[in-house]
Amino acid sequence: MLSKQSKRILRPMTYLFAGPMEAGKTYHLMRTVQNLLGTANPIPFDNGDSNNNISNGMHGDFSAATFCKPVVDIRTESSTIASRNGTIFHGVEALHSLDQVHLKENMLVAVDEAQFFDASLLRLFDRIQDTPGCALVVAGLDRDYKKDPFGHVLELAQKIVVGPGMGQVNMLRAPCHVSTCNAPAGYTKRLVEDDNQILIGSSEMYVPACTKHHS
Repeated sequence: MLSKQSKRILRPMTYLFAGPMEAGKTYHLMRTVQNLLGTANPIPFDNGDSNNNISNGMHGDFSAATFCKPVVDIRTESSTIASRNGTIFHGVEALHSLDQVHLKENMLVAVDEAQFFDASLLRLFDRIQDTPGCALVVAGLDRDYKKDPFGHVLELAQKIVVGPGMGQVNMLRAPCHVSTCNAPAGYTKRLVEDDNQILIGSSEMYVPACTKHHS
């Protein structure tokens, strides 16, 4: 087992969870944040904030943590992230751009629904690489309902793989929405007629689909 000092040497570290609808992306983001911070109920914090009265024992070896999501994701309250298993993170910042995230050393940054962010997602990754001790945890759709790249998630995956920093790219899959199909679903199928790439909705509008049942 790695010592705490050895773990810090391995950062900056990026964890990406990508895939179709209902693949468990937010769940894995939350589990990763819980493990890194050493608590089942993590909340944003800043040890440099004089108003912060949370015990340092909850923070692992991070000095700050922030949770972000895009302002366009209105399926839950703007200050929360929620997974399908009922887990909820509070204190979330709803942002127009990830350029609004102010980094400091040994900081954890979690970004949900990353497909809705512009190239600031890639700039955040680059900034993380230049900031000692940081960790970035990202969840998002990699492709839209047409199977085209969605936002900059696939570009982020490539940067993680070929970049100099440490990283994990996890391409998740869901069960196909057709109950008699045993194939893994790598795509998201839209159930309503609308040509806009961004159309906020949940299971009433989208289902996971394998290649055969996507069309």
